Amino acid sequence: MRILALSPGARSLKRDLAPVVVCGVLAGCAVVVQAALLSRAVDAAFLGKATLASLTPVLLALAAIAALRAGLLWLQEVLAQDFSGRVRLDVRDRLVRRLLALGPRFASGERTGELANTLAGGVETPLAAAPRSG
Repeated sequence: MRILALSPGARSLKRDLAPVVVCGVLAGCAVVVQAALLSRAVDAAFLGKATLASLTPVLLALAAIAALRAGLLWLQEVLAQDFSGRVRLDVRDRLVRRLLALGPRFASGERTGELANTLAGGVETPLAAAPRSG
């Protein structure tokens, strides 16, 4: 999150992160609901000697929650990838602006290939190493 704190557009980026977090929280809630439904189904099947017909609503609800959770996790991943791309673009933009503001004298002793590699790889490497959920 430190990258977000350094960014002039940090408020906008943090607002864009909210849907990613919401999807993660909802997927976590879906896990709890799945566990409760599975517990109810196992209890009814083994201890309550329920028939398949009486378990059908619980099993259908379990399947629906599993599908919902899968959809939420997929959406979270898509939103996180989009957000990550915007953060990278913002960081690169700030680096280039800073380099241009420093002027040609600052970079006179540097090789252009090294500068380009630092701008590309220097932004990708820390973000690629950031922990992912899932």
